[in-house]
Amino acid sequence: MTSLSYTLSSLHACLAIAFAAVFLPLYLNELAVNPLGAASSCWYECTCTDKRLWIGVYIMCSVMIGYFIIDLFLMRSSGMNAIFAFHHIAFGFAGILQLAYGRSCGPFVWLISGELSTIFLNARWFFRRKENVDAYTIAVVELLFASTFFITRIIGYGIGLYYCEMNQRF
Repeated sequence: MTSLSYTLSSLHACLAIAFAAVFLPLYLNELAVNPLGAASSCWYECTCTDKRLWIGVYIMCSVMIGYFIIDLFLMRSSGMNAIFAFHHIAFGFAGILQLAYGRSCGPFVWLISGELSTIFLNARWFFRRKENVDAYTIAVVELLFASTFFITRIIGYGIGLYYCEMNQRF
């Protein structure tokens, strides 16, 4: 990947975190006000009463798909990594399904919060290519990456999946 691709990835991650910071409280409030509707929206149609949540998901999902398309072109011009390409294509397809069918608004909000670790992953890449960065700075960034990855993608995703499975309507 190129530095432009990493920069674009960092920008995408910052937008995703800003989105999560705004819309995660809306979703948590929806869970308190409309627990059955919000829980059922884990895997099914978005039944949230707060339309700002759906509009926000629609906008962020569109931004995410656009990022994936642009980054695929950047990767293609610099030697495509098959794993990154698969990731972009799979999540882009999931985003298109989200937009087309209006499913899983809740999980989209908490899954996108996992992008917090991407910021530190990309910072590590930039610092390792810079000449005057000391090992301590790199170690701190690696620790921040590892801890945010664990908190958002392991613990956060686990809690979210557990909640959705335990509270879905059949």
